[in-house]
Parts: sequence; C-alpha cells; structure tokens
Amino acid sequence: MKFRMMVAIASVLALFALPAAASAHKRATPQSVQSHVRIAQQALSEIQQASGSEDPRAALEVWRSRLHSKAALREALKVSRSSARRNAPRSAKVMEDVARLFDVDVEAYAGALDEASGELQAAIAEALPDVLAGREQALAKLAAIAARLPATLQRSIAATISAVSGDIDEEVATLAESVQSGSLMPDVASRITSIIGIATEAVTGVVESLSGLTELLPAAVRPVFNTVISTVMGALKSVTGIVSGLFKTGGSTVDNGDAGSAPQRFDIPFNLISQVLGLVKGLPIPFLGTR
Repeated sequence: MKFRMMVAIASVLALFALPAAASAHKRATPQSVQSHVRIAQQALSEIQQASGSEDPRAALEVWRSRLHSKAALREALKVSRSSARRNAPRSAKVMEDVARLFDVDVEAYAGALDEASGELQAAIAEALPDVLAGREQALAKLAAIAARLPATLQRSIAATISAVSGDIDEEVATLAESVQSGSLMPDVASRITSIIGIATEAVTGVVESLSGLTELLPAAVRPVFNTVISTVMGALKSVTGIVSGLFKTGGSTVDNGDAGSAPQRFDIPFNLISQVLGLVKGLPIPFLGTR
C-alpha cells in the first residue's frame, strides 16, 4: 500500500514535469534517446546500491528506470520512422542502444529481486513485463531494419541481438532461484513465475523475426544470423530444463513475515512447463542455406 501511494505521488509529480520534458524533446533525435537512456541507467545504479536495504526510494527508482526506458523506446521509434529511408544506420544505432538498455533493465531487476524488500519486490514484479516487452519490440525493429543496412552493420546488429537474447537462460535461472529461495512474497512469487513464461515468449518472438529475415539478407551475411538463431535456440532449450526443474520442486516455502505463523506454500502452476515447452517446440526451423 505504501509503495502504491508513493508511485501515485510520483506519477502526479511527473505530470507537472511533462510540459518541460515535451518542450525539451519536441523533435526526437539520437540525443533525446540518449538523454532517457542516461537517466534510466542512473536509476538502475540506485536500485543496485539499495537492493539489500529497506530504502523505499529503491522502488521509486524502478519506476523511474522503467519510465525512461519506455520513453527512450518511443523516441527511438520516432527517430526510426523519420530516418527510415534517409538514414537507416542512424535508426539502427539508436535502436541498438535501447535494446541494450532494456536488457540491462531485465538483468538488474532480476539480480536485485532475491534480496529486495517487499516494496521493491512488488515494483520489480510490476516493471518486468514492460521491460521484457520493450526489449522484444526493440529487437524486432532491429531485425526489420537489418535488411536495409550494409553487410558490416548487419553483422553488428547480429552481435547485438545475440548478446541481448542469448542469455535468456541465465535470466530465467535467476528468476527461478528467487522463486525457489522462499524470500519472495506469495503474490510476487506467483507473478515472477508467470513472467518466466512471458520472458520465454518474448525471446521466441525474436527468433521468429530472425527466421523470417534470413531470406532477405545477402548470402554472405546469412550464416551470421543463422548462428545467432542457433545461439538463442540453445539458450531457450536450456530454459526448458530450468523450468522443468522448477516444476519438479513443486513450489517454494514462502515466509509471510509474521513471527509465530506458519510459512505459506507457493505452488508452481502446472501450465508453466507446458507453456514454455510449447513455445520452444513451436518455433520455425531456421533457414540454414547460404545461397
């Protein structure tokens, strides 16, 4: 309740700041994107420093990083639309920066979750779906831009997509460990378990985008993107093992924080493993030719 009140107050304050922000960024530019990226990164640094404490400001920093990450994506999409024909490399550069920012968001949130206070846990659980969706959108846009770029920049985009999507198994492992640790509030543990499915679905969407892209690329670049697809597919297969292990444990004992009361039992939903397995098995087989 305290966190919700703080976020409500911050939201009202943000409304007063919107006119100033709008006048500062009347026209989206790479510089306006970078401005939001820097603010989001500063907020992430505050979260990492305060994650093991009871400092309520950490929850507000999650809100701030999420707000500016989404703003960076909006600005980057505007830059991309205005530069689509004239300057595709510029569009690719700002979108790469935003994709990396969302990736750092996910890693920072997941890494802070296990030692977070109740308010910070709730803030992270609320923010994770947004940053996962933002990351997927930025990567899908990068894949769409790739066909219009020189081969050297196509290789750079392939490296970015591989770096951002290829560690999905590590992210899921971190989230699963938090669920199994018993340190999460029951409602947060439930949401994080659902988010594991959301994260898997987001990355399978990236694989599907890349699979549709390979036919449009020059023959010399196709193997590079096929390697990215193989890397991400390997990580997704690892995710199925992690989720299977989480499922086999049957759940986690969660301390409800009340002295003298019995811990609550959190059960892993039975449909999670079938959801993840279905997503990975349903992926298209990537084009592996080089013609």
